[in-house]
Amino acid sequence: MATTTDEAYSSTMAVSKKVILITGVSKGLGRALALELATTYGHTVIGCSRDQTKLDSLHLQLSGVSPNANHLLLNVDVQRCNRSVEEFARIVKENELVPDIIVNNAGVVNKQGNMWEIDVQDFDNVIDTNIKGSANILRHFIPLMIPYNKGIIVNMSSDAGRDNTPYKMIAPYCASKWGIEGMSKSIAQELPKGMAIVALDPGVIHTDMLESCQVIQNKNMFSKS
Repeated sequence: MATTTDEAYSSTMAVSKKVILITGVSKGLGRALALELATTYGHTVIGCSRDQTKLDSLHLQLSGVSPNANHLLLNVDVQRCNRSVEEFARIVKENELVPDIIVNNAGVVNKQGNMWEIDVQDFDNVIDTNIKGSANILRHFIPLMIPYNKGIIVNMSSDAGRDNTPYKMIAPYCASKWGIEGMSKSIAQELPKGMAIVALDPGVIHTDMLESCQVIQNKNMFSKS
């Protein structure tokens, strides 16, 4: 009996379970990814967020769909505290959960406005989360992955980091995603053989973050997550 492509893919994934690190895991795209990867493919999820209540509810869900997996979710602020990320990496290593895949998903968008009118704290929050937060994760987790000579890093980008023409009034967000694109390309030249990094534009996804961004006028563009 012939095997369909989907069946073959599912079979391969079933015997090749991975440990996947997701930042911003408690809501939106991060949460959807965690549940799908654990439910459909049986992968182990390690993740971080700043919302303990949502982390607890996600851990309960993950335990329900894959009770045998050693999921690890921690309250970590990736954006400003390099030390907390360092401790996160230490705990991950201690639990023998060095990731096969990293998804740098944590991200925020600024309140809509002309760049010169945007509050400096709002600007800093976007840069600190979207660029420095991703860099903090990579600074401490790439060294854990290098000895295994394998690993994939996905830095969530956006069309706003490739063609910002339709995205006026969110200059800090656009700048942060252009930064992700450049940082990813540079790191790609630095990683050892067997490892890879990519900046991924997932498209426009209906999340709380984008609900707060009035720049995108056509709500019909959203794809539900």
